Amino acid sequence: MFTERCKRDEQILEAVKKRLEETYNLPESKCQEVLSALLKKYKGEEIKEFEKFDLFTFRIDFNKEKDMIMFEELGESRVPTVHSLFLSHIKPESYSKVSAFFEHNFPNKLNALIFNFSSRPNDESDLVDLSKFIEEIIFKSVLIVEEIQIWNCKITAADLNLLVTYFAHCKKFHIYWSKFDFSDEKTPLDFRMAFEPAIEEVSFEGCGAAVLNDWANDDSSLNQIMKAFKNSEIKSHIKQVILEDCDLEEDRIREIMETHDIKYAE
Repeated sequence: MFTERCKRDEQILEAVKKRLEETYNLPESKCQEVLSALLKKYKGEEIKEFEKFDLFTFRIDFNKEKDMIMFEELGESRVPTVHSLFLSHIKPESYSKVSAFFEHNFPNKLNALIFNFSSRPNDESDLVDLSKFIEEIIFKSVLIVEEIQIWNCKITAADLNLLVTYFAHCKKFHIYWSKFDFSDEKTPLDFRMAFEPAIEEVSFEGCGAAVLNDWANDDSSLNQIMKAFKNSEIKSHIKQVILEDCDLEEDRIREIMETHDIKYAE
């Protein structure tokens, strides 16, 4: 695992270095100017003081026509440093646009990435296959400082291993309303790492719902996740695990957390 991780680390560092070199001659003020004009034109939002961009939440909804027109006009211009980035309502027909955003428009720094922010899924057909974007997401992980949120996705063991290990420097690690598939016996959950992690808050809100992992009747996937945290360097850093809307009784949650010696926020 660590050999593969080291190779990917080198690739990521090279990609980030290349990205920073390519954008070195494009000043942040120019990126702010481009985005500010588009926000005013399509969202009615006006930012007069560009130095406040690092407090701004930028939202792009891939299911809204105006947002898609704005995205087209954005072209290959980089989004400036912002506080939070919401990429919302991702559908199969917008996958290529999402990939283009990661390649050309992703900021060089942000506090939080919220991927596929959406309403509660009705069934698995409403979920995004995270495997299609996992490499693009982790290649941007070093640019994200504080928080990662993944919404409404199908997540394999390989995906979750990558997410946890590459976002362990973030204090908040949240997965919402997602379906886990740990059926590949060749890829067990393994969150061990070669550096000191910083994750303090973990959330799997909604993931236990009946239409997803159905933890009320089978909480084996939750147990596997907690066991992987227990066996990793992250365990001692976790201050709370949030399991709202997971259809689990408090006593059962407490039992699982005590079994794996993980702190739980009631």
